[in-house]
Amino acid sequence: MSWKHTRIAAMTLALLLLAAAPAAAQPEQAAPGSVTRSVTKMLTKAATFELASSALETALFFGFHGAAAASGGVVFAVSFVTSGAVYLVHELAWDALTDAGTRPADPDVIAGKSLSYRVASATRSFAIGSLLGGAGALGSAAYAATVAVADTVLYAGSEYLFSWLRAKDGRAATVGTAP
Repeated sequence: MSWKHTRIAAMTLALLLLAAAPAAAQPEQAAPGSVTRSVTKMLTKAATFELASSALETALFFGFHGAAAASGGVVFAVSFVTSGAVYLVHELAWDALTDAGTRPADPDVIAGKSLSYRVASATRSFAIGSLLGGAGALGSAAYAATVAVADTVLYAGSEYLFSWLRAKDGRAATVGTAP
């Protein structure tokens, strides 16, 4: 795939994921707690996180493997698509496995989600380092470990940000309502 086609594919995917964002701001389109609303919120959250995460992983890839290993567009596109798939499956699993009373901002929940996501994503980063970077096992492991640390901080920050936004939306929905 040429550089031009890679960029077009990555931008198209990003635009499709970001197109879900306006729907998240319109609660009347789906009943609270409905599967449609839940998936829309997950897509919005995933798109936001994955754009930042893929940019971070691309920068770290060049730090480890240099520009000659693969073009930035290819690394970003592979990171975005594979990481997005892992992220969405992870979010759906956590949504299905946690009860409705679980507080999303609970530090134990965020720690558990961060750890389980990290295991899945580190395996993916190891494969990217090996396949696109041409690194051996040690180089790929060092790359995956570095991405894991940086991405875990980003992931936890994203969890806190979206929990704060959910709480803010909840407060805004109750302002001006009759007791």
